[in-house]
Amino acid sequence: MDQRFLVAISRAYYVDEPTVGKLLNQKKLFPIGGYLGFVADKAELTVKLRNPLTGNILAESASVHLNKDTFCLKLKPQTFIMLSEELIKTSTTLLVFEGSAESPRMVLYFDRTGKLFDDLQSNDPTLRLEAYGLPPSKITPIESPLIAGPLYTHLCKLDQDLFSVRAQQFLRNPHILTYLFSHVMSLKSKDHINYISNLRIISDHLREFLRPRIRKIERNHSQLWGKYYGENISFLDGGMSRIVSLPGTEPMGIRVGIYTVKPGETDLEKREKWELSSYVIGDVLNDSSIINTQFYNTDTKRLQETARYILEPLTALKYIRETTEKSCVIFLHGPLQNAFETYDELDPYFIPGVDYGYLADNGITEDEIEKTIQHLPKDHRGQLIWNGCIAVYAYIMKKVSESNIPMVGVVERARSTAVTSASLGLLVHENIIPDSTRRELTSRIKKYEIDDEFLFGCILEEGEYLEPIHITKNVKRRAHDNWQPVIEQFPSVYCTMLKSSPNNFPYRVEFNRVDASTPVHDIASLLYHTSLLLPNYAFPVGIDIVDKYAKIPDWLSKGISARLTASILSKVLQTGNDRLLCQVRQLLARSPRDFFFRPKA
Repeated sequence: MDQRFLVAISRAYYVDEPTVGKLLNQKKLFPIGGYLGFVADKAELTVKLRNPLTGNILAESASVHLNKDTFCLKLKPQTFIMLSEELIKTSTTLLVFEGSAESPRMVLYFDRTGKLFDDLQSNDPTLRLEAYGLPPSKITPIESPLIAGPLYTHLCKLDQDLFSVRAQQFLRNPHILTYLFSHVMSLKSKDHINYISNLRIISDHLREFLRPRIRKIERNHSQLWGKYYGENISFLDGGMSRIVSLPGTEPMGIRVGIYTVKPGETDLEKREKWELSSYVIGDVLNDSSIINTQFYNTDTKRLQETARYILEPLTALKYIRETTEKSCVIFLHGPLQNAFETYDELDPYFIPGVDYGYLADNGITEDEIEKTIQHLPKDHRGQLIWNGCIAVYAYIMKKVSESNIPMVGVVERARSTAVTSASLGLLVHENIIPDSTRRELTSRIKKYEIDDEFLFGCILEEGEYLEPIHITKNVKRRAHDNWQPVIEQFPSVYCTMLKSSPNNFPYRVEFNRVDASTPVHDIASLLYHTSLLLPNYAFPVGIDIVDKYAKIPDWLSKGISARLTASILSKVLQTGNDRLLCQVRQLLARSPRDFFFRPKA
């Protein structure tokens, strides 16, 4: 974990000491005393300070060099000149070393008013600063916890950004610590100690680099609900169910629920609307003729994922097309677009094609897909695989991206670095950082397995979000050769991280489009305020409601008697009536929850 060591240096140290002046003027080294606690000679460290000219926070790499009996910093020429000029004006400079011997960092604080220690003494007269050589006549290492603790706390109050107060509060939260220690157990033992130090260093860097792209949401419930007064807001989620409770049976039924609420409506019958669609996976994905292998086993887990990934956005599009009262925004629980490159008819998943009848019921025809998606591959019979899952999903994603109604995916927990990677790429593209800095930060992020949630949990304050960044979710090189031209046609999504609570992880938000007509800030504000409606929940409450509405607990799925179900199916199969079989399977995919349970807002 982090260690800490403080040093107080007066202006007289740099002005009156001949050896110090020689190091400054001739060797261009920045003297910082003869003792640095846990920081050793040749150490590479990050120096953080507030630029006295612009007021912005700088964070850059430096190295420690022991010159005879004096430790010095080797800095970039521009930073060295700036500090040399500032020291002449500053009464006292505080050096705060944090981290570990392997990964130290240093924060410089300039006491320009000369009142720092007077204020500290007046706040706590029992400190007796003069007994510890404070204020310093020249240079004073501060080793006593009785002084170092109160002084550090005082500095944090004076400049919260400089001392990463938001990151410290976030990482100290018991809820976060549980995940933190669980995560670091997967790292090498020697990296455990450095994890928090590197996390704070990287977050400090990115906070400054991304500052122009960070937006703040004002907490104002009355204003927010006034803006959405009388508007329909929809939330969508899907859930899996077991059709029968036979041992070993996999969930093969899917329910997709839509919960729509109208703020300000006092008539309870009009205020909320519920819609639920039930599907049997075998009725949606069943065209095995596209699979060019006689003996194969479809991966059941991937089959379920494929069905859900297709059904949820398609249900949202159908809802937009058929509902009379349009929603101003539709929130989906989970990613708006999933990584779909390998969900095809080939090894290893062997996913069958989408049922022709199901596509027709949703207004999707062969001509429509061929007009929208180019370069469709052919199967072993020489026919275009227009109903292949990748082709259908690419078509759906294009329609989602073209929707005039904002469709927004809200991802609660995702061990991903997609937003971080895209942010670094954008910073290089805009010439804010060189590519070498991007590579260095990326290397640290990979080494310590720092994901978006931990990193942006340290970067963002409550109510802040990052301007949405363009992200490619489906990458050509991951797909089989015959599907690569189709994968290239997937539209991109726009992602951000939003932090709704200082003591909880931020969550990822994906927009179908971001242009002049997209009310990004209003939607972010709606997510933020609905995340505050339940105590300690920190996630949009509408998502929680539809999640409970669509999910089917296993004990409910097992409510149907296995023997009765098997008997019914046996009798239906004997009739040879395909239509009757389809209807019975649809019925068995349902749950008693449809009739006797209704979530409450």
